[in-house]
Amino acid sequence: MLLGIAITGVSTMVSWVKLQRELTADRQVASLELANIAERLSTRPYDELTSETLSALDLSPIAATELRQPQFSVTVEDETEPVPAKRVTLTLVWLDRGDRPQAPQRLVRWFHAPSPQVQP
Repeated sequence: MLLGIAITGVSTMVSWVKLQRELTADRQVASLELANIAERLSTRPYDELTSETLSALDLSPIAATELRQPQFSVTVEDETEPVPAKRVTLTLVWLDRGDRPQAPQRLVRWFHAPSPQVQP
């Protein structure tokens, strides 16, 4: 009887650890995907950083297959003070193995307007 209790406790613990590893792996995939998208955005001209142009962004095939039903969104907010800039927020939401939505993973990146060229 004592052995049965121990086996039940160990199997429950192993199941919980497996679930936590899966959740951590999903969060890492989402975090790396948002970092890669932000890096790709840094190569774009400042004027192209608009909600309309960035709405066409897609997730990489790896992230699209690793995460269950991923939903990706981008918002762009123009700022004027203290200097002209654009605040780009990348958000990624997905479902875990039990079809429960996970907390959104967000990455915020500021892009500053290029400084005007001074003519001598």
